[in-house]
Amino acid sequence: FGVTNVDTRVTLNEQSIFETASLSKPVFAYFVMKLIDKGILNLDTPLYKYMPYPDIEKDERYKAITTRMVLSHQTGFPNWRNEMADSSLHIKRGDLYLKFAPGTKYSYSGEGYVYLAKVVAHLNNRTLQNLDTLFQQEVAVPLKIQHASYTGNTYISQHKVSGHENGKVSTKQEDSTFFGPASSLHSDAQSYAQFLIAMMSGKGLSKK
Repeated sequence: FGVTNVDTRVTLNEQSIFETASLSKPVFAYFVMKLIDKGILNLDTPLYKYMPYPDIEKDERYKAITTRMVLSHQTGFPNWRNEMADSSLHIKRGDLYLKFAPGTKYSYSGEGYVYLAKVVAHLNNRTLQNLDTLFQQEVAVPLKIQHASYTGNTYISQHKVSGHENGKVSTKQEDSTFFGPASSLHSDAQSYAQFLIAMMSGKGLSKK
């Protein structure tokens, strides 16, 4: 309704920072494609060859998962691991699992993006706590999207709008203490628009 908070009634402005939620994913995908252009990653190299994933190593099928499968949601992972698996699989709530063999079907998954982000961090000698500095270097600065970040900072805290649920201010907030490729990007509207314009014009990536 044009306000940052229904209680304070402070109006939105060009500096207002929003949680972009799953719109974090296309920005992360662009970041990944920049690294592919640089030869740091390959779209079709199984990710376990870069970094094994103990969370799912009990299921050998995960070794087929590639960057391409993650970005096109074909890993076989659930969206999030706390979703209950088919009872016939005997999976405990909270354990990561595969719903199907990677590459055989489509199923939207944030978990796949998290695995890929951990691989990206590993290949660049970083962690999810400091991967945003590489994102700033490779994406935010070149595209001049000044106020887009996967981890928190003072500016974001000062300009972030409140979330609302059922017309009331919500206490739920995206955790921005680490790089969450599927959901933790914070941005103002202009910065996100700058990204979309760059992506549509093919800026920053090779034609291939």
